[in-house]
Amino acid sequence: MTARVNLLRRIDEVRPQLRKSEKKVADLILAAPSPVIHMSIASLSAEVDVSEPTILRFCRAIGCDGFPDFKLKLAQSLVSGTPYVHADIEAGDDMLGITSKVFNAAINTLGSVRERINFAAMEEAVVLLNSANRIDVFALGLTSAVGLDAQQKFLRFDIPVVLHMDSSLQTMAAATLKSGDVALMFSYHGQQKELLRTAEVAKASGARIVCVTRTGSRLARIAHVVVNIDTEEDTFIYAPMTTRIAHMAIVDALATGVALQRGPAAVERFKKIKATLRHEQWPEEAAD
Repeated sequence: MTARVNLLRRIDEVRPQLRKSEKKVADLILAAPSPVIHMSIASLSAEVDVSEPTILRFCRAIGCDGFPDFKLKLAQSLVSGTPYVHADIEAGDDMLGITSKVFNAAINTLGSVRERINFAAMEEAVVLLNSANRIDVFALGLTSAVGLDAQQKFLRFDIPVVLHMDSSLQTMAAATLKSGDVALMFSYHGQQKELLRTAEVAKASGARIVCVTRTGSRLARIAHVVVNIDTEEDTFIYAPMTTRIAHMAIVDALATGVALQRGPAAVERFKKIKATLRHEQWPEEAAD
């Protein structure tokens, strides 16, 4: 069991018993532990908007001797290993424990991502997608599942949607885009050179680039609109889990936003699409 597992588990366990102000400290640390190790007690108290004595009470509540001891244990916890997958999962866990921890990790990540989202960018992305002459979805590797989900969601609208998951075909498709088209791109870390090349070609072709990726990444710097997803999960070492769930939640939110903008016409189209799928169900299930 790593130090990070012990510390974050302890914070999560004692959180319900903490005072309201101390819960604010716990929530910030659970959402983004890495920056905290570089903070002084004064800077942390200012960031959370609580008093320094509150920080000290919090440290004692989670079993630390004081703020320096808390920072040391937190720093020791941020090492390679199981925390990159799910901070609480251990080799001896049974399926009940694994399932509970996976669900808790997903819930915590969604809450953290929601607090950091640029909603103005979300609104701008919805406007661009709703008015697009054509939407080309670009995703590579692990994000392909998200790209497929986006294609299926946006196909329900009266907009041509194509998914590209091959890097060579992506560049070719990007070259055919023009003004009025939208390139919708997904990347967990925003550093894939093939996708960056595709983004540059699409932008040069006159398309608007909407990307869902990390704040400040190379892909984010190319895009016109960035929907930021900043998770604690290390996407370079292990296959992303909670990051993928967060991306899919963003897809649902964007698709819902477009549906609301398109009004009753979208509802009628959804009904028509659902009706075409009824023949694939057993008769007794068709009414579900």
